[in-house]
Amino acid sequence: MSGGPRAARVGRPLLVLLGLVAALHAIALPGPFHFDDHATVAADPGAQWLVLWWRDLGLHVRPLAKLSFVATHALGERLDAVPQTHRLFGIGLHLVVLALLVALARRLAATLALGLDPRRAALAALLAAAIVGVHPLGTEAVAYVGARSMLLGTLFAVASLLAWMRFRLGDGRSWLGVAVVAALAGAASREAALVAPLAWLAWEWARDRTGSAAFSAARLRALGAWIPALALVLVALATVALLSNPRYRWLLDTSARLAAERPTAPSLAIALRYFAESLLLLRYPHIDPGPIAITPIARVGVLSGLAALLVLAWRVRASRPHLLFGLLWTALWLVPIYALPIRHDAIAERHFYPAIWGVAFPLAVEIARRAPWPPAARIALGLAALALVAVGATRLADYRSETALWEAAQRQTPTRLRVLNNLGVAYMEARRWDEAIATFERAVALHPDDALVGANLLRARERGDGPRPGPARE
Repeated sequence: MSGGPRAARVGRPLLVLLGLVAALHAIALPGPFHFDDHATVAADPGAQWLVLWWRDLGLHVRPLAKLSFVATHALGERLDAVPQTHRLFGIGLHLVVLALLVALARRLAATLALGLDPRRAALAALLAAAIVGVHPLGTEAVAYVGARSMLLGTLFAVASLLAWMRFRLGDGRSWLGVAVVAALAGAASREAALVAPLAWLAWEWARDRTGSAAFSAARLRALGAWIPALALVLVALATVALLSNPRYRWLLDTSARLAAERPTAPSLAIALRYFAESLLLLRYPHIDPGPIAITPIARVGVLSGLAALLVLAWRVRASRPHLLFGLLWTALWLVPIYALPIRHDAIAERHFYPAIWGVAFPLAVEIARRAPWPPAARIALGLAALALVAVGATRLADYRSETALWEAAQRQTPTRLRVLNNLGVAYMEARRWDEAIATFERAVALHPDDALVGANLLRARERGDGPRPGPARE
């Protein structure tokens, strides 16, 4: 969007928004390492020392994410606050992502012909970023140290789309290079960011005023056939690089084996239902949701709802192209992860972090279109904002300690073995022996054949002084 006296006013409100989001996420700042952090960050020399990161560069699935851990680990050691420094850097990345999303929304407001004046466009951009900034579903990507790769992948994907838009709008050929480099950096941070070049096509399609449902021959001539070709080539190259990585192939094989052993496999229907329920605050965040059952009727309902949204977005594409773009953005981030059999865990909330904006942006545009709002609408919006902030703050407080995080998980899944075991281990580390024993006893009663939880029960009864047969956590 071109600059101007009215357009420039977004600067001060944006700084206020970023300050409020930073203050909210500071709640989790004192927290320790959690869950897989202990193996993937705290105990991985390649995430701590530059020379070891460089030695194993060819084996890194997410080399840029791991390089960022090296940098923040070094600073954390100097400050004697390693996990806190990791988390502080995550908050900073979150703020950068929000600033880029504001810039992206304002560009979209101009290029998709949304019919918003500069003031309303700025309001929509800030509101969409605020939803992403405080929504409890996005807290895992920020407060959970090991989820940093999703923050980085999102940051580079958004930057790539912004650079592509500037190139296509005539700001110079150098922006094409920036778009390509940012897309590749996203893939080197998080494999889900492979979708960055496809987001270029989503924008091109959403701003198409011809009414074509596809890139027809005429459309390709107008667009330049090389544009979709370039996007697909970049995605293909990054995919080949991933599949040629022996570490990533091992992860895929492990995921396939574990998925075959579990009764409930990951699926797009499960992910979409979880996403929708969490967005509406009908489900409290969970560090490890585990297998989630879905009935055939619910599966049909979820997929039918998705089809209805697609039909609606297509039918109103001329007057509301932001609905089509938002739906495409959300689908790009969720469909490849959950429609393909590449995961062994049913849900990981950090995956939803970039997809939140795909819902928040169209919603914010519709709200901005109707401003100023009647008193009843203002009250409703205020209550919704308070609910988001309150639940987000509560969730961030869970990350202040290992016990609080797993207690929250246990309240939602009281019989899940891994939750009970990890909660018991957290109690042991906090020297809350009676609670550890009671938790392990419950786990043994529910899962008598599990050797690890039985060994942990013996250790708890011996006040942690007994032999330790393997890792205590799962």
